[in-house]
Amino acid sequence: MRRIALGLVVAVAALVSQVQARSSGSVAAAPTSAPTAMAAEASTTLAPTTTTEPPSTTTSSSSTTTIPTTTTIPPAPAPPGFVESVRTALADPRFETATVGLSVWVEGSGTVLTQQADTDLRPGSNEKLLVAWGAYGALGPAATFVTDVRVDGGVEGSTLRGHLVLVGAGDPSLRSTGPHSLDRLAALVRAAGITEVNGDLVADESHFDSERKAPGWTERHVPNFVGPVSALAVDGNTWRTDPEYLADPAVRNLGAFRAALAARGITVVGGERIGNAPDPTATVASVRSPPVADLVSWMLTNSDNFYAEMLLKDVGQKVWGRGSFANGMGVVHQLAAEAGVQLSGRAADGSGLSRDNTRRPREWTELLVAARTQPWFDQLLGGLPLGGRTGTLLNRFRGTPAEANVRAKTGSVQQSRALSGYLITAGGRQVVFSLIVNGNPVPAAVIAAMDNVVSTMAASRG
Repeated sequence: MRRIALGLVVAVAALVSQVQARSSGSVAAAPTSAPTAMAAEASTTLAPTTTTEPPSTTTSSSSTTTIPTTTTIPPAPAPPGFVESVRTALADPRFETATVGLSVWVEGSGTVLTQQADTDLRPGSNEKLLVAWGAYGALGPAATFVTDVRVDGGVEGSTLRGHLVLVGAGDPSLRSTGPHSLDRLAALVRAAGITEVNGDLVADESHFDSERKAPGWTERHVPNFVGPVSALAVDGNTWRTDPEYLADPAVRNLGAFRAALAARGITVVGGERIGNAPDPTATVASVRSPPVADLVSWMLTNSDNFYAEMLLKDVGQKVWGRGSFANGMGVVHQLAAEAGVQLSGRAADGSGLSRDNTRRPREWTELLVAARTQPWFDQLLGGLPLGGRTGTLLNRFRGTPAEANVRAKTGSVQQSRALSGYLITAGGRQVVFSLIVNGNPVPAAVIAAMDNVVSTMAASRG
């Protein structure tokens, strides 16, 4: 990422406040099909059902907050009045019944303000920032996931005398219909000349372990906020909600595949079961996911819980050979340590739903500061919701200095509201912050008070 001098930063900050964000397609808009019955950001479980895959670009808005990765401002105190004005905002009576943790880092000054920054707090969907680190660092922004159909047996004429195996590779974006779907796979099987299968339909989900739920999830989390996790997932594993499906989604997804095959004139004589895939040379059909950069961008912008859990297991599978929640988070801790950040909090899942998740605000800020030196930082920044413009910040910060400026990951579960990210002050100083509020439950008015704290930082002219 290029070096940016202070003068240019000031210019960018001024420009940012004036530019009208262009539409960014389904990445920018909050999914219209997300459940709304429960008041929690975590209710976003899928891309809209009318969208077959995330868009093919990671740029979510032309109104981009530019955060340089190298320090161009010599060490200096915090902007005049910055700390005092933020402390005043923190004294808001709407925070009175909650625990408020804050850590603020300013370019050229370092950490300038903390409040309960070393208190373990539930982060909610800030947890997805850890998944982004793992996905970019272990998988790489250009990586994709390939779902295969393989034949286990010989083909005579148009008849497969054996089994047809659907091999899941941890793709969170596979759909039942559309260009990236079971229907597309069925069309490719037909194009390969197969019209009859006299064996079984087999699902290979060995890419992941068999854990459907993460530690700390309650009964209401699945399927209300996230589908059961499996390496072979279709429509976010939410197209059925019966107990049988929730316990074993991969094999039940074969029912949707059978229907897609039938629609293409392909008959399957046998039943449906879990099994192992034959050699890859037996592949007759494949579909490839969008790149990881697009999947992560979708996850961050829309706070997609299912994408987060799938990507976390993908990270564990890539590095340690087994896709599990624990393996994925272990890799994230390794990558953070290599970047100079020692994570001491607890992380049980990737979405932030788990009640076992706790972390200090200071750690989130350290992680985000360190991210500025990573080769994938531009993609991380572009995927974060933009104040008043995209995703979970679409309707926040409008008419404030943080509009079209702050890029941050939100967090919203019953006992936590969180916001961690980046902004540029009116005086051209870069700010990295983490603001986490916990309560039992958190009062609804807290969100407006949090936004005022962030807007106060953005308004600083020092």
